[in-house]
Amino acid sequence: MTKSLAQVMREALEKYGLISTRELAEKPEFANWPHKRIRQTRNNVLSQESKSRWAKNNPEKRMCAKIRNRCKKTNIYFGITPEDLKIPDNCPVLGIPLDSSTEANRPSVDRFDATCGYTPENISVISYRANVLKNNATLEEIEKLYNWMKAETESRGRR
Repeated sequence: MTKSLAQVMREALEKYGLISTRELAEKPEFANWPHKRIRQTRNNVLSQESKSRWAKNNPEKRMCAKIRNRCKKTNIYFGITPEDLKIPDNCPVLGIPLDSSTEANRPSVDRFDATCGYTPENISVISYRANVLKNNATLEEIEKLYNWMKAETESRGRR
């Protein structure tokens, strides 16, 4: 199986470190590559890595930007900032650790009242699994969701 240009470039950057396009052109992996292709592929790989690093280091800003874009498309009110998205260590509904390693444990923004938009008073950061429980939940998970929703309703002064 042949490797993609990006794979070859990633391996070369790993092997040789962050070197210039001119230096890469002298390496055997790139003997038959035009200089322009080396430069474009190198820049694309470095750009993708930079974006991934930023997203990993700024999860609240990334979530906020994704929600804002989705709200623009669906015409839902958007009135939150990244500071409103405090990602807890564990899901407040299910108690599972929040991380991006698995989809179920990924942090997800829940609107407590789905008829309202995204406002600081109407959102909570919970696990993706807790956010989709309506579709395929176990009895134990529904009970945890019920207890959390009851406590949230009481603390927010709603019925």
